[in-house]
Amino acid sequence: MPYIDFSKEIPPNIYKMLIGSVVPRPIAWVSSLSENGIPNLAPFSYFNIASINPPILSFSPLNAPTGHLGESRRKDTLQNVRATGQCVIHIVPHALQDQMNLSAANWSPEVDEFEKTGLARVNSLFVKPQRIESAPIAFECEVDQIVSWGDQPMGGNVVFCRVLMGYFADYLFQDYKINLALLDPVSRLGGPDYSRVKTDVYALPRPEDLI
Repeated sequence: MPYIDFSKEIPPNIYKMLIGSVVPRPIAWVSSLSENGIPNLAPFSYFNIASINPPILSFSPLNAPTGHLGESRRKDTLQNVRATGQCVIHIVPHALQDQMNLSAANWSPEVDEFEKTGLARVNSLFVKPQRIESAPIAFECEVDQIVSWGDQPMGGNVVFCRVLMGYFADYLFQDYKINLALLDPVSRLGGPDYSRVKTDVYALPRPEDLI
């Protein structure tokens, strides 16, 4: 078994080891607006729940892998949420994986990914960014705080978002529970690989439930 001293490894190697180990990762499909009102839509697989009370979701845009911030811009989403303090986070179903993947391209800041992907949008109630009409789950959010680990290439930034409003498709929502098979979300693995979360689901009771 190899022992890897991360302090002696270059970021691209650390990236490959971590994304291949921390799997599967849920995907936050984030809608945001620039200061000039240009819509942006991008997926992030460093995504999770940070708190229930208050309800906080987190996602993590990385800095560009090469160059300096003066030469290569930060992620458009990160710049947008810093400027406006708002976003909409969608869960990605298998049926929309191609549109999600297309929105991950390195489009220039003036490009509207809703138009590039052909996705219909609807106005949100509490925030200015619009949501994807066909997404089965979406959360309107305001930014609570952003934590950054420097300006170096591949440096991380965690965006903590307070959930203001949730949208759930009728067909998968019952008694506050989500039907996983009908949601059919996709998750991120290493490299170009993804997984359908509903595959091979099994229950494992917690120890206190067995006593």
